[in-house]
Amino acid sequence: MIYIEKVVVNSFFENTYIVYDQNKECVIIDPGCYSKNEKDKITSIIDKYALKVKLILNTHCHIDHILGNKHLKDTYKVSIYAHTNEMPVFEAATEYANALELFDYVATDISFTIKEGDIIEVGNMRFNVIYVPGHSPGHLAFYIVKSKYCFSGDVIFVNSIGRTDLIGGDYNTLMESINNKIVTLGDDVVIYPGHGRSTSVGQEKQTNPYLWK
Repeated sequence: MIYIEKVVVNSFFENTYIVYDQNKECVIIDPGCYSKNEKDKITSIIDKYALKVKLILNTHCHIDHILGNKHLKDTYKVSIYAHTNEMPVFEAATEYANALELFDYVATDISFTIKEGDIIEVGNMRFNVIYVPGHSPGHLAFYIVKSKYCFSGDVIFVNSIGRTDLIGGDYNTLMESINNKIVTLGDDVVIYPGHGRSTSVGQEKQTNPYLWK
């Protein structure tokens, strides 16, 4: 059994996911917690369920998805995983943090780079790494095949798609990623996006206007 806790954080209303199995092994996806209250909310969930945090996964490195990287990495002494093509995006976050008035943001290194086809195993969870660029150059999705859960970051949302006007964004590339990598997972796959509520591949095929083009 796989359990998911979603915590909406920061001024961008970003979804941070705490994913764990029946043995309490835990992965944190896109820790965007910034304020003390947000950080405390994440740690309180981990404490409540006595979870053992094993690693952090970044779907991509736009600042709203990595604000809590250092805090959680240092607190739980774990590694952070992202795609190598996200390094320019990761480095740029430090440069524009002050412009966004995120004065307390402190960067921390990405521990390991991962790529399409890799499998991240934590306890009874197996996250298939899927390369889905377009919103950012090294964007990844993490797919648990057995549970049919896809953590898609900012690739696709309810009736919408990710922005392509940010660093490394490209509309045609994004649509190729959605049509060739997300849609093909199957209608019953649940999508857990980086913002907003969860949806499914089947639902988006029916209602998302970007998939009709």
